[in-house]
Amino acid sequence: MWTLIKREIDDCRVFFVAGIAYAVCVILVLISTVYSGMAVKALSSTSPTILFFGMLIFCGMGAGQMYMDRTRRISCFLSTLAVTRGAIFTARVITGLLLILMTLVPVAAAGFIVVKVVLPPIPAYQMVFADVGRTVFLLGLACYCLGLLTGWAPGRVIPTLGGATLTFILVPIIVIKGFGTETAAILIALTAVSLIRSRQHFISTSL
Repeated sequence: MWTLIKREIDDCRVFFVAGIAYAVCVILVLISTVYSGMAVKALSSTSPTILFFGMLIFCGMGAGQMYMDRTRRISCFLSTLAVTRGAIFTARVITGLLLILMTLVPVAAAGFIVVKVVLPPIPAYQMVFADVGRTVFLLGLACYCLGLLTGWAPGRVIPTLGGATLTFILVPIIVIKGFGTETAAILIALTAVSLIRSRQHFISTSL
């Protein structure tokens, strides 16, 4: 399994580089807005755009994994090495989860420091921070799974634009709807459906 994961990381290294760059940029934006004295106002106005670009990386990762598999026949090659398609798919999802964690954990740590140390000790900030962190993680996972689902579609247009379009629609809806438990339940359901459907496509499609 670890060999499969390392192969996935190597094939998708551009997304890991993009994830690191995104995390660094978000942390720099967070620091600059805090020291400008308008942290809450500035972040509220820019958060949908910042969030969209991050989710686009996750969605692109999922779509890219499936698209490369289909065009380069990666699974066909790996199947000759006595590796099951279920194991390939599991390694692929674990790699996507690693990208999400690698991108969001540094940002969450920086945000935690801001809320706990830099800003005044307002309990409401701490409660909102926990809700936002949970929702952003679930949103990232949902976008990644949507990318897996659209990336296996035939042609080039749907794998390239399908997941991005869904992300463009999903992010504003989540931001408007809020970061409560209802939103979390919707994202979990969307993730489960997308993951199950993409696995079914991947397992059942002939090599």
